[in-house]
Amino acid sequence: MNFRIVENRYVTLSDQEKQRIVDEVWSRLKAQGYTEQIVGFGYTDEGFEVLFRGKADPNALSIIREIIGDLPLKIYENATCEYVYKKCDT
Repeated sequence: MNFRIVENRYVTLSDQEKQRIVDEVWSRLKAQGYTEQIVGFGYTDEGFEVLFRGKADPNALSIIREIIGDLPLKIYENATCEYVYKKCDT
């Protein structure tokens, strides 16, 4: 799929739709036991972001991709930042 089309599709999502996706991803990650290795998951103006405490887990990424599809996703490894996204402290 053309990157520009995907980028435009992401921009057209409302903040409520993006938050619903974040909530769904976090719920699925929690159910599968992956939340301990993730500092945060959320969205920015450019796309979704996942911050791993260590190396990115391919199984967690698979769950995220299953839900967000081809929408933009930035992956950060060895994240040590204090800022965490909604739902990461539950």
